[in-house]
Amino acid sequence: MSPLNYFGFAGTLGTIPIILTYMLTNLALPVYIIRHHRSELDVLRHILLPAAGTLVMLFPLWGLIQPGQPWPYNVFPWAAFGVLVLSVVYGLVIARISPGLAGRIGAYVADQ
Repeated sequence: MSPLNYFGFAGTLGTIPIILTYMLTNLALPVYIIRHHRSELDVLRHILLPAAGTLVMLFPLWGLIQPGQPWPYNVFPWAAFGVLVLSVVYGLVIARISPGLAGRIGAYVADQ
């Protein structure tokens, strides 16, 4: 495999989880603000812009996961889905082992 092809494959494969993370973070912002900082809620900043950002990212995400792509691009959505499933399982195991850890990490990240 040529270096150019390798970096093209790696970039495409790495972009899928990044877009998903961006979209989920956008959707998590209104939930966080409403739960913890309701008095600071700005509809434009905390609801409309994150929703617009999520909708805008659907187009490039579809370009990466649409059916009918040549090999190996047709495998990338499944690889990203597999990594997502493994991450969720890992998170559940860690949360079961240390129940307070998820709350501490969430509070730390949110307050930084």
